[in-house]
Amino acid sequence: MLITEDSLPEISTPKIDPNSEAISEEIPLPPEPQPQPPNEAGSNTRTDSYDWRGYLIEAASKTRKRRQIEDKAQTRFERLCRRFHIEVTN
Repeated sequence: MLITEDSLPEISTPKIDPNSEAISEEIPLPPEPQPQPPNEAGSNTRTDSYDWRGYLIEAASKTRKRRQIEDKAQTRFERLCRRFHIEVTN
């Protein structure tokens, strides 16, 4: 089916008087941000209590969690291989 200009429905549009003044509303602008003084401690966003020890503890925790997940996945994979008699060599 082809759509032609003649087959489109007529839509009424409001008529605007060219002699009338345009309605304008003032929109308040947000205030300009005030410049912040530079941080004396540097640009590091972490707190002083978070030092390399905290980083090492967090990294070790993530590694342990990742290894636990990998071990579970390996165990499930081996169980499926035994169930369907699939031999996998690494």
